Amino acid sequence: MVSKRVSPILSADKELVARYFQCKQSPYHAEHNPDGYINFGTAENYLLWDLIAEKTQEVGGLTEADSHYAELHGKRSFRQQIARLFSTRSGVNISEDDIVTAAGTTAILEILAYCLCDPDDAILVPTPYYSGFDYAFNMRAGAKLLPVPCDVSNQFSVSIESIKAALDEARQQGINVRAMLTSSPRNPIGDTLSKNDLQELVQFCEAEGLELIIDEIFADTRTSDEPFFSAMSTEANHVHTVYGFAKDFALSGLAVGVLHSKNKELLEAAQELAHFSRVSNHTQSLVEHVLSDEKWLEQFFQQAKSRLTDAYNAITNDLQEANIPYMEAKGGVFVFVNLSEYLDNDSFEAEKALSNKIFNDCKINLSPGALFHCPQPGWFRITYTLDREQVKTGITRLVKGLKSQA
Repeated sequence: MVSKRVSPILSADKELVARYFQCKQSPYHAEHNPDGYINFGTAENYLLWDLIAEKTQEVGGLTEADSHYAELHGKRSFRQQIARLFSTRSGVNISEDDIVTAAGTTAILEILAYCLCDPDDAILVPTPYYSGFDYAFNMRAGAKLLPVPCDVSNQFSVSIESIKAALDEARQQGINVRAMLTSSPRNPIGDTLSKNDLQELVQFCEAEGLELIIDEIFADTRTSDEPFFSAMSTEANHVHTVYGFAKDFALSGLAVGVLHSKNKELLEAAQELAHFSRVSNHTQSLVEHVLSDEKWLEQFFQQAKSRLTDAYNAITNDLQEANIPYMEAKGGVFVFVNLSEYLDNDSFEAEKALSNKIFNDCKINLSPGALFHCPQPGWFRITYTLDREQVKTGITRLVKGLKSQA
């Protein structure tokens, strides 16, 4: 018999993961499997492997040094290269001593939950937000996420007024709110925090005694030429930034997550908790090698942005031709589209029914808005960083399926 505390784990909705692997079992191929599944539901970038493959393969096999223990929260040389990347991005000097690594951003988020929250403490999160936040903060650490609805008429933008209202309501109910959490670029919308937005959040959280957690895993996955303002640039003690190499470097299979914080007590605790989710030494050596070549890195980011921009322009042209409304994105590997006109009624049950129809009849995996706590039914996230022919085929299938639904 298992423990009582694993009951929520066993009863959790696993449909998202199940659909991912169903797509994997019979994936689309123009020649060999033209009726296979097309996975628009998983935020992975398939456009960069040829750019990064040769660089990663330069590392070679396992070295003797990598076969032994190293600092369990990340080798110093590894953290130094990450710090250099962060310094370039943020415009401030980042120290490797303010960095902790773990096996993926989910592990980092859970470490933050454990360090900042006692069970049943709460964290405010503007909606819609990345569905993995629920898993990372609540599954084992027991922190509660309180969705803060954002107005669709204002592009779901985050407002201090809505956050303040949610905070006041929670406190009136006796809920201990410990932090606010968001991402930039934001999943699933693709908007980014402006300098003013960031400063307002930092000041608000400080005034209210809240920690501020910002996930920047898509920091260099942007189509916009606007400057990116990293939370690390604030150098505030209550601001904690999360990063990983799954998106910008398309290395999701390596599972490397990073925490940056100026809070020494939190860092000390995080270093200890990182023992449970260490990044392998060989993986650290591989990523360290990639980061150490500044010239290659600059060229890589330029090419990656060019490919992302081309893919974004192509998918948005497809959507415009199909008369499918969408939110304009500045970053990420997805677009948030509005399919509410194809719902049988204005409910999340109808959204789920449409999602099932698209998956079963069209063999297309989309991520429905309910997964992201979207306040309005009918929104879906489409990941477009796939082979162009596959994306075009997927949109053609989707349009055909929607017309049969209308």
